Amino acid sequence: MSGIKETISGEFKMDLNGTTFRLKPSFECLVSIEDEVGAIAKFVQRAAVGEGADITIREITFVIHQGILAGEGEKICPEYAALGTMILKKGLLTCMIEAIQFLSRGILDEEQQKKVNDIVKKHEKGSKKKK
Repeated sequence: MSGIKETISGEFKMDLNGTTFRLKPSFECLVSIEDEVGAIAKFVQRAAVGEGADITIREITFVIHQGILAGEGEKICPEYAALGTMILKKGLLTCMIEAIQFLSRGILDEEQQKKVNDIVKKHEKGSKKKK
């Protein structure tokens, strides 16, 4: 499974190159993300159905940045450009999948989340075959 893990408080943990960050899908975080990428449900669907072809590095970085800001605060959250570098180092597709998992767990019910998890598993199997 990916590097995001659910915690009791509704936060998620994401490992970026040896550093674990908490991402929190707070109301303020989700509204900020919607202002940048549009409706979150459509963004998640666009990434899942289109297999990420229409998702930009800017959008992925913004989602993760806002999640870390909400979960960790400004003092711990890396600067936007530094975070972008961390994302590229880890792998853009991997980080896109984790960003989508983070968002979908913040907005979807259990049945919808299962569908997203199935798509994530499909991506992970495809990635392992390519290696």
